[in-house]
Amino acid sequence: MTVTLVYNPEGEFYTYAPSVIVVGQTDHIWTCHNAIEGKIKDSIYYIQRIRGQVVESRPVLETGTEEAWDSFHVCDPSVISGEFAYNGEAYEYALFYVGDNVDASAQNQIGVAFAHGLSAQQWMKYPKPIIPYEGDQWGVGQPSAVSLGDGRVLLIYTKGHDGTITYQQELDLSDMDTGPVYLSEACSLTNLGLTGYNGKRNYLNNVGIVYDPARDRFYAAREQHPYPTSYSYYISASIQIVSVPAEHIFNGGGRWKVEGRIDEALTGLARNHNAGISRTAEGTLPDLDALQIFFVSSCGDSPNCQVAEWMYDLWEVAGTLNDYSQ
Repeated sequence: MTVTLVYNPEGEFYTYAPSVIVVGQTDHIWTCHNAIEGKIKDSIYYIQRIRGQVVESRPVLETGTEEAWDSFHVCDPSVISGEFAYNGEAYEYALFYVGDNVDASAQNQIGVAFAHGLSAQQWMKYPKPIIPYEGDQWGVGQPSAVSLGDGRVLLIYTKGHDGTITYQQELDLSDMDTGPVYLSEACSLTNLGLTGYNGKRNYLNNVGIVYDPARDRFYAAREQHPYPTSYSYYISASIQIVSVPAEHIFNGGGRWKVEGRIDEALTGLARNHNAGISRTAEGTLPDLDALQIFFVSSCGDSPNCQVAEWMYDLWEVAGTLNDYSQ
């Protein structure tokens, strides 16, 4: 198993929370990224990698105006294909993202933007959040989407409000001139089967998903808890890879099966966090035999670790899938 550095924004820049679509020899990657060196303020960047070489990196989604709900941060991209109509145009791709209007980890809401191509220079924002939140706590965010055909979407996201819960919800975004249609109520996903880095029961959040039609399973990369007690104490040291039959994503219940873990023993990196799984444009598994995980590193409690964010680099690792159905 090989761990490979994908993208290193040198200087006081960071990159994290990747969404990756694979088309042939090209990786289309969207990440959270600061646009101004030395300033922690999120934009969404597009990175194109061809045959393992990064050929471009540029911003494609910026924060809104001073009065907008997403005026301070835009982050946590998740890109899928579909049929989306907005402002009299037909779009092929949707980018889900989290935004807020405060310089804090609070008041997060989930929005969406549209484009005609994966390498679009800019994405057309829908002006309102599609998963709104009112309150002063963390809010809703960390979206991960799968296309259900036409303009229908399965959206998985985290809510942090008096506890942390991950939900799934089905939406129809085919006619955004009339607005999103909520095809189902938000339904919480199970925590059964998840374990923390300490071996105890754990909870689900900050999850990247992919659907495997051949096995009819969802695979997920999720951060393990508890986080380290020393700096950088707010960044996870390990990522757990889990799977569950698709029926339990759509209908609730079930139990996650642990497939593997990405931690310092595997990567040699003190912090391993904010993972995404490479996918097709529909959100399905591009390789029936393997999972390709993109994740982010950072420094731990070493003398050189002054600001952990400036050490955020993008890495990848691939693992062979079990051939079973249960």
